[in-house]
Amino acid sequence: MPSPFPIDPQLTAIAVIVRNQAMIADQVLPRTSPLAKTQFAYQYYPPAQQFTVPDTKVGRRSQVNQVEFNGERLQAETEDYGLDHPLPQTDIDNAPNNTSLEALTTEMLAGLILLDREIRVSRTVFDPATYKGNAENVAATDRFDNPNSDPLEFLLDVLDRPIMRPNVAVLGQSEWRALRTHPVIAKAVHGNAGDKGAATREQVAELLEIDQILVGRARVNLSKPGQQAKIAPAWSGGMSLLYQDTAAAKVAGVVDGANVTFGFTAEYGTRIAGAQFDDRIGLRGGRRVRVGESVKEIVCAPELGFFLKDVITPA
Repeated sequence: MPSPFPIDPQLTAIAVIVRNQAMIADQVLPRTSPLAKTQFAYQYYPPAQQFTVPDTKVGRRSQVNQVEFNGERLQAETEDYGLDHPLPQTDIDNAPNNTSLEALTTEMLAGLILLDREIRVSRTVFDPATYKGNAENVAATDRFDNPNSDPLEFLLDVLDRPIMRPNVAVLGQSEWRALRTHPVIAKAVHGNAGDKGAATREQVAELLEIDQILVGRARVNLSKPGQQAKIAPAWSGGMSLLYQDTAAAKVAGVVDGANVTFGFTAEYGTRIAGAQFDDRIGLRGGRRVRVGESVKEIVCAPELGFFLKDVITPA
């Protein structure tokens, strides 16, 4: 069925290409391959089933022991997120030569759509309630900004607690700076006294024996429109340790599959963009530019993560 709002392939290409390197939502909760429908289902198997060993011994004439895997098929639906921007015809006519206001507007709208998603993902992943008990408040003696703490030993201990050892760490820029410059980390990486130096994400990941460290550097204005801007980090207040399987996020999150992963983002189609004439804009009308996407963030296996609240002293 054709859309009532015309989709422009060129503007859509711009909206899809827009990537803010400071944002990590697509890496924290990876997107699935585009879905053909807004509704989707995914299978939840309690992870403990994979670690409970039945009696496998078979007697000479006895029947082979039978096991049953109990799973729950869960239904969900993507949600629409979009923004419009009215471009008065006079602005279009007065734009500098070789300047496409529609393209520029599309890029700016796409950036806001991505920032909104970044905030949704950070609020979900940095919420202790997401983890079904796999969360704790970090004591002041263990915080990364305490020079007398031992973050290496602390994190190695926490990584061994979940039912499957996490392979991805997620934290904000302030938390990452405190961790990478901590004397214990600097000493372990550089072999010096630890009083000076900083480690890279790759070096710390190697120390912790995980695949990668994701550092969220995006910022957001916490003030309401019209008020003085109050810019703050989108990722702050903790550190998440997650087990991810990118194959599961791409496929098994929406169909039956044996792979498991902490979470994924279901995506209906791809991001869209378009523009159409609107005679209600100003005296001479104008063009209404729209950008949007249909997604749903899912934490499908909270047992595969662990959240540490206040890894640095709260401001």
